Order: sequence, then structure tokens, then C-alpha cells
Amino acid sequence: MIISIKNNLVLLIELSWDSMKYFTIILIFLFVIPFQDFGQIAEKGTPAFYNQKSEIPIVILPEVNLRKLEREDKQHAKSRLKSLRFATMIEVDLSPEHNGVWEENSNGDRTWYLKIKSAGAYSLSILFGHYRLPVGSKLFVYSSDQKHIRGSFTYKNNKWNNILPIAPVMGDEIVIEYHEPQSADFKGELHISSVAHDYKNVFNYLSKSTKGFGDSGDCNVNINCDDNELWQLLKHSVCKITYNGWLCSGALINNTNQDGYPYLLTANHCINNSVDASAAKFYFNYESIACENTNGPIDQTVAGSIIIATPPQETIDFSLLKLSEDIPASYKPYFAGWNRNITDPTSVTSIHHPQGDIKKITKSYSGATTGDYGEGYDLYKHWWIDAWDEGTTEGGSSGSPLFDQSGKIIGDLTGGDASCTYNFNDYYQKLYHSWQDFLQPNYQLKTWLDPINSELVSINGYLPYDTIPSHLMVSLIDTVVHLSWNEVVDSSAIEFYYIYRNSVKIDSTDATNYNDTLVFKNTLYKYFVTAKYNLPADYESLPSNELYINILTPLTIPFTETFEDQNFIPDNWYEERSNDTIGWEFKSGGFEGIIDTAFEGTVNAYFYNDYSESSKLVLPKFDLSSYTNVKLSFYMLMPEFNNDFHNLNVLYKDEDSLTWKTIRTYKESIDKWEKKVISLPNLSDNYQIALEGIGLRGFGISIDSLSITEDNTIIDLDFSPDKQAICISDSVLITTILDDTYDLYWNFGNTAIPRDTVGTGPFWVKYKSPGIKPIQLIVNDTYIKQDNDALVVYDLPKTPGFTNIGDQLISTSESGNQWYLDGYPIIGAINTTYIIEEDGDYFVEVTNNFGCKSFSESKYMIVSDLEEFIAEDNKSGNIKIYPNPNNGRFNIQIETNNSDDPVYYKIVDIAGTVKQSGVIESYEEDKIIDLDKPAEGIYFIQIFSANDSYTTKILIKK
Repeated sequence: MIISIKNNLVLLIELSWDSMKYFTIILIFLFVIPFQDFGQIAEKGTPAFYNQKSEIPIVILPEVNLRKLEREDKQHAKSRLKSLRFATMIEVDLSPEHNGVWEENSNGDRTWYLKIKSAGAYSLSILFGHYRLPVGSKLFVYSSDQKHIRGSFTYKNNKWNNILPIAPVMGDEIVIEYHEPQSADFKGELHISSVAHDYKNVFNYLSKSTKGFGDSGDCNVNINCDDNELWQLLKHSVCKITYNGWLCSGALINNTNQDGYPYLLTANHCINNSVDASAAKFYFNYESIACENTNGPIDQTVAGSIIIATPPQETIDFSLLKLSEDIPASYKPYFAGWNRNITDPTSVTSIHHPQGDIKKITKSYSGATTGDYGEGYDLYKHWWIDAWDEGTTEGGSSGSPLFDQSGKIIGDLTGGDASCTYNFNDYYQKLYHSWQDFLQPNYQLKTWLDPINSELVSINGYLPYDTIPSHLMVSLIDTVVHLSWNEVVDSSAIEFYYIYRNSVKIDSTDATNYNDTLVFKNTLYKYFVTAKYNLPADYESLPSNELYINILTPLTIPFTETFEDQNFIPDNWYEERSNDTIGWEFKSGGFEGIIDTAFEGTVNAYFYNDYSESSKLVLPKFDLSSYTNVKLSFYMLMPEFNNDFHNLNVLYKDEDSLTWKTIRTYKESIDKWEKKVISLPNLSDNYQIALEGIGLRGFGISIDSLSITEDNTIIDLDFSPDKQAICISDSVLITTILDDTYDLYWNFGNTAIPRDTVGTGPFWVKYKSPGIKPIQLIVNDTYIKQDNDALVVYDLPKTPGFTNIGDQLISTSESGNQWYLDGYPIIGAINTTYIIEEDGDYFVEVTNNFGCKSFSESKYMIVSDLEEFIAEDNKSGNIKIYPNPNNGRFNIQIETNNSDDPVYYKIVDIAGTVKQSGVIESYEEDKIIDLDKPAEGIYFIQIFSANDSYTTKILIKK
């Protein structure tokens, strides 16, 4: 209901369920401690409290229909979605201009008061649909008995979208108090648009000592009961989400820029519109500090977000949000890595907030397989957890991450049947389908989680804060070097950061950025940063990562370096060494007696080391922005010794602030001077190239006659597999339009057969394992096309088996069955069971959701009552089996066998396994059968020729 009081007129408007859920804005905190404000940024202060004799004007909200809410909650439960509602929203239209009362002091300061009551509410929360305060003003929200106070809220709570949600206040009657000084720059702008009526008593949930600090089931496991370092790191990615009276979970997720951008992954059925995203609050580190149920930090939140990507229909269940601010270092955030492959994980773990409770961990040691959630979602695009081994999930767990065995996110929770009493059947949306099932950027994850278009299938997580300054970045702006870094985890324990240039301390700052103006052009500088701690002791931390910057006007091409001018590193080149004493030399040849001369002239570059040290030989900067194609060429030697040889990485970066990226790696022995040509990617006006030598024994690396030139060659680097998806038992045909005038090298990945090859093909390729498969084509050892998503290989279903009870065959697979008789499919026989009608060879084929098939072994089965009517055809009685019962040794007697056709016999156990078979020759009137250690039980004996057959049973007893 909506209520607005204007000029003593009360207006009531009925809201529908959909409008209540999707078109109102409210933010509710679940975790509230009486008498203490928490959960959102607020400053210290005490309300003035209204001290006039007259009452504060009160807005009385309409009665809440609890029966209607209960029916809606029951209907929601039937969907098996694991989001949880605990409050109902009531839209209002309240502001200082039209409601409440103002009180003015003698100095001109003013205070506004308004009281709101919703009868029967356990707590009330309000949302300012518009909130903008001047400096010096303060706002409080407190219970009418003045025992539970939230605030003060100030100009520091002003948001980019002017929305501010306030956490719940105990009781069904609250007071809003706003103080504005006479000197304020402008009048405060306040508008209350929604009130949340708590009908489930979240404060009472918090006080249940038997169930910890929430209402989750007793089988749940507190996160700190698991001391595994991996989960103790990953727990810092997971948060509780409250929005518009609902509860869900979510996780910070890394992107290929590795920059701590505040992306958060949750479920589409949790948050799928800007209204809910704006009203959401993200609650970090709400967990018991030990394994037991004890309270933990409850003040680490971020309020508000925007939707970056979510599907247009509720057919795939993910939402990617951007939080309204960076995560403070004190929260110890971790951005979880991800894996978008389709390979079944061997084990899975979920970290979540069931029922909004303290953080829990849930595990399945048998992993996950593909499943179909139903309820309108796309078929077979979820991970299915057959059963949990530790813990469970509940309402409020929706959107929580599913981690594979290596701790990477592979999905987010949609829902399922799992609970403490029935711990089976949970479903997580597969990250693989969230990645790019929809091609538009705002409907997919790919654009945002892989902004550099790396096409990586998985990445590790990102830890933005450490005990030392981390992730130092450097860039050149005009003639100023700009440095920035991430602060340490406990920033309150440090005095400042030291800035080092070329290993000399040049300055200090208490900020996390610094501008170095005392630099000169045509000069190389090396920077790192340390932290000066004063707690718990006075000391200087270890250094951050080191970065180099060459303040040089970018050169143009063509460019050539023959290393002939001197026996020193060329002008404007520099090195980045892993060990200061090991680097590149400039000499004739290299290893004495092995590399004695340069390719041309008398001097070349040479790197040698036996101990895995490395050094990057960095070229000057280049402005390549006006070119379409540019190539790097050089001659190199890399001889082996006792099958050992160095490695050479060719690296680039297109901005000073970026990290080096690999273009090409050479890790094969090169015993004579050989020309290498590489097409350079991502050309820019600030382009850098590096040759990184890595010492791995052998005789070292020699480089000579390097050049960078425009490349006017145009080659259509095209290839195509004939299928985008195959089963692991199948092959894919890979072709190209390029002919044999080009030298083609193919790499199909480590699990491919063949792994690599040369030529124009076409090539039939098989794979040894399922997953997303890459294809790389290198043309003329220069031009590269790399497709990391070339095709998908699906695994086969588990090989089925079958048993029988009499004439009924029973497959070990619950779905996808097709029964066969004598090699042909039996029409309509697609159930788990099949009743045979004739004897013969039976097997069952099982097809999984991807169309891949597995087959059982074939068993010869005999209809149990076949003996009766076959015996009628054997009226002559010329076949006898004796003794019966027997111990496995018995006789088959054929009185007359005048036919030249062979007579065969077959002995089958009751499970259909052939125990013995053979031929009865015409001269063998009494064939002796001796079974090898047979088990006791009934066996079938079939005797047959081209024109006749006879079947009977024997009983073996020991």
C-alpha cells in the first residue's frame, strides 16, 4: 500500500505483487544489533530528540496482509529458487516540504522531525529515493523509544544516484530527525520513497543461540570450521546481499585486466533490474570468528550497484553488478578466479549466507554434472549437485558461487531441493553459458570479464591488498611520471609510503599515488614503493613490484639494430633482470667454441645462465599507431647441450602502465642462425617490445640483425572446424583456404591427437579429454591466428550396465536409455527397464544431454518360459541333460545327429553372461561339460543348429 499525508489527506493505493518486487526501492539489513548502528557508513553523533510538548506528526501506514504474504512465500518456495523475502515494501511520498515538523533554534539552525508507524512490524527500514545533504548537516533514524539509533548520516553519504537506503530500526514506529545548519550551502534534498515492513522478525532470528546468528539449518558448516588456506582466501570474495526485502548471496569476480574492478556475480532471479541494483547492500565478512557460533564483524558493507550484464529473458540465471565503490582494504577483499570450461569438476564447494546467516561452506566430494533445472530456464545449462557431503543451501544462498576443485568460480546458485533434511539436487547456472550464450555485451559475461579479449578459458583470483604496497602501476603524462599502488591491508598501522627511484629513496607520501616531476627525457627510471610501519613496531616493509619507464619520444619505423656500434647495450634500450648480476652481453658470438661469430658484422646480443634466471632486453618505444600491419624480424641461435636449451619469449605492451604480454615463445633448439619474423599485435603510439631470455642450461641465446618494418603482406588467416561441438569419441575435420604456397604450422592443443602438424590438411583431430579446445595456426612462422574457443568436446556418459530380474532388464542409467536386440534398436524401448520377449543378445545404449553415447556390454538373455513351448517342438525327446541338479559337471546327450550341419551349445547364467559355448561334433553322442568354478544357481542351456534350437535350465548346487 502507498500512503501519503498532504494537507491532512490520506491517500491509499494498492500495489501488485510484481510492482512490489520490481518497482519499489528499499534496502533492508538482516544483521542488526539493538542499540548500535552498523552496516553502512555513518559518522558519530547523537540526535537532539524532539523536546516540544506537541507530538511529532505521524504517518500511519496501512495494515499489512500477512496471509497474502504467506501465500506468496509458499508459491515462491515451489519454484525451488533460493532467494528469501523477509520484508514487504510500502511505497510512500514523504519529504520535509510536505510532512513532519520543523524546529528552528535561535542561531538559525533548523531540525526536521517525522514519525512513521506500521503496526505489527518487527522492524522498519526506509529508503531515501532522493538524498543530497550539504556539509554540516546530519540525519538520524531511531526507534520511538529512542533505544535504537542509526546515524548520523551526512554529505559523505551522498551517492552518484542520490539514493540512500537505511538499515532496519527495531520496532514498528520510527523517527526521522534531520539537522541543517543556518550556514548550509543549500537546502538538504530528502524524499522518502519506500518503507519496509519486517514481518519475519529478523532481530529474533539473530538472537537464536541454538542456530547461531541466523536461522539456517543445523547441518550448515561455519566457514571458519574449515582451515583450508584456499577457502580461507576465497571466503573474502563472498558476500551477503540485501535488497528490497530479499536476501541473496554473491561473489567478487576477477577480470583479465587483474585490476580489482568491483565486479560482483550473483543470480538473475536475485537482481535483474536497476531498481534492485541501486537498493542493494553488499555485506562482507559476516562470519563467526571461530568454528563456534560467535559474532563477527558486522560493519563492512558497500551500498548500491549498477547492472553491467544480465540476460534479457529469465532463461539463464546470472547478473554481473558493479559495486558503487571500490572495496576498502580493511575488508580484505579477494576477487575470485573463474573457469568457463564445460569439463565436470571432480569436487565442488559453495560459500554462502543461508537464511542470511553468518557465512557457511558446503562441499560435494563427487563434483557436479550437467543437469536441467526446469522452471523455464534453458535446458541442461546448469551444474547439478546430486548430493552434498558437508552442509547444504537454503533461502538466501541464491547467487552464491560454485567453486571447482581449484577454487575457481564455475557457476552461481539458482536453486534446488537441498536442505538439512533432504540434502540432494541443487542447481548452479553454468558460467560457460553465462559467458556468451547471448552475443550482446549487456547480456553476457565475456565482454566484461575478458576486456583484453584474451580468450582465456580460466584465470586465477586477484588479491588487491597485501602487507606490502602491491600492484604498482606507472605511466608517463607529459614529462611527469605518475605512480599508483594498492594500499596495505592494515593502512592504520603505517605512517607513509617511501618512493624509490633507481633504488634511491626520493620522497614519502601518505597517499597511494605519487607524481615524480624531477625526471628527464631520454632517461630510464626504475621505481618501487615500500611502507613505513609504526605498529606493532617501527619498520620498513619489503618493496613492491619494480617497474621501469623510459622517458623517450617514441621512435618511428623502419628501425634496425645490428649491435655494431659498441660492446654495450644500445642507446635507449634497457634490461629488466630477475638477478642484477645476470643479463645480456654484447659480443661476437656467445659460448666459446659453439657460437663464435655474429650473424653479420662482429657483434650480437647474447644471454646465458644455468640457473633459470631471466632478463628482458627492452627496445625503445615506437609510435606504430598509423600502421595497419608491422612485423618484427631478427636472427637467433639457441643451441642445445645434453638436450637442454634456453627459452626466448618475445613480449610486448602497448602502454607503460600495462604488464608484458607474450607474442611468441621459442623453446626448441636452434643450432644455426635462423631468421624469425613476427607480426605485431595491438599497435599503439607507445609500443614496447622485449626479448626475454630464460636460462635453462644449453649454450645460451644469440640475437642479431633486428628490424621493425611495415608489413604490406595480406594473408587471410582462416580455418574452420566442420563442427562446433563433438563428443570425445568423435573426430573433427579442420580445413583452411590457404594453399601449399604457405608454410603452415598447426597446434590443436595438448589433449589433441595429433597435438600439432604442418601443411594445408584437411586434418582429422580427436581429443583425449573433454572441454573447450583451442586451435592455433602459424603461417610462414610469422602470422598467427589463435582461437581459444574453436570447439567444445563433450564427455561420454558413464558406461552403463544392466541386470535382470527374470525377464525384466534394468539399466544402471536413469535416463537416456535405448535397448538393443541382436545389434538393432528395439522400437520404443527407451525406459530404464525392458521386458524381453525373445532370447538373443541384448545391450543398452545411453545418450547424455549433448548427444554423446555409451554402450553396455552385450549379454545373451533367454526368455524364462521359453522352455515350455520349445519342449513341445522336441517331442522326439532326443536331447537329454544329466544329472540335473549337478555341481557344474554334467552331460549333454544327443541320441541321433544325422545332419552335416554343426550343432552348437551355449551356457548362460541368470544375469545373461555367457559362461561357456562350443560345438557338439556328430560323433559326440554324450558331450561332457565341466564349468570352471561355477556359482550356485540357475543356468540356461541353449542347443541350436541352423534349423532348430532347444533351451532348458539346470540347477547347480555344491
